[in-house]
Amino acid sequence: MTTIRTFIVEDNLTIRETLVGTLREVARVDPVGQAETEAEGSHWLSRMGPGHRRPVSQGGHRSARARSLSPP
Repeated sequence: MTTIRTFIVEDNLTIRETLVGTLREVARVDPVGQAETEAEGSHWLSRMGPGHRRPVSQGGHRSARARSLSPP
């Protein structure tokens, strides 16, 4: 089974830590980074550059979004 690389954005630290642990354990997700705000997440992703990531999906509650990352 393939592991999916993701970047997690969640403003609540407790929820974010629980989400990261649960996703690793249950969904074979590899969180490559995390942020408290959407602006911080966007900044982190923009620093990675187009050669390092390609967003393939985004969804969920506005304060809890996971963006799947796949190789270019």
